[in-house]
Amino acid sequence: MIEIKNISYQINSKIILNHVSCNIEDNMLTAIIGPNGSGKSTLLKCIMQFLKYSGEILVDGTSSFKGFGLAKQVTYLAQTQNISFPHTVFDTVLMGRRPRAPYRYTKTDFDLTYKMLKQMNLYNFKERPIDCLSGGELQKTLFARCLVQDTKHILLDEPFNNLDPYYQIIILKKLIELKNKKSIAVVLHDISLLRFFDKILIVKDKKIIESDNYCTLLEHIYGVKFDKFKNKNEIVNLPIM
Repeated sequence: MIEIKNISYQINSKIILNHVSCNIEDNMLTAIIGPNGSGKSTLLKCIMQFLKYSGEILVDGTSSFKGFGLAKQVTYLAQTQNISFPHTVFDTVLMGRRPRAPYRYTKTDFDLTYKMLKQMNLYNFKERPIDCLSGGELQKTLFARCLVQDTKHILLDEPFNNLDPYYQIIILKKLIELKNKKSIAVVLHDISLLRFFDKILIVKDKKIIESDNYCTLLEHIYGVKFDKFKNKNEIVNLPIM
């Protein structure tokens, strides 16, 4: 479990998170929602120790993880990626094994990479430079890199960007499969996907609200009206004009 205890973060005089506490629990798929600029990505960056915050964050009861030590425990997919060198798809996915192979890759690392490329339908692109990929192909590549890292905790910042519905469902099915042995938190903007998640963390007004009944809060959170649509036995909440 990842425990966030009373953390605060500000840029100059602007407070982004103010005494926030919550847990990202094991064996659960957690969605993090909220308006643009509310601090969702900031929360993940604090967990990854990219930002200097006040308060305490514990990963499985300890706050001592740094660098490769943290990368062996927590996988992180950023919202935006800066491509500084056009590695191939294969090499990009293989990099997910680096925390477990700091000196040289093993046969296990290569085998896992090939397996994940096939699962994400990227095998035929394995020699293609990542700066030649479409937005969706790049997103799938980065998600595959996260999975081969094989950590107990996974933090994903808008992993469904640039993906068509088919691959959104492929990724969701993979996350649902993995949640039984991991803790997974996903920053999400597509409200229609919330029905697949076990827990909702709402970031609003520098705070976090934990809710099982998020439906009644959507209009307050986003400032637009929502309506309920029934899909078989599911209720899907969608914004309306």
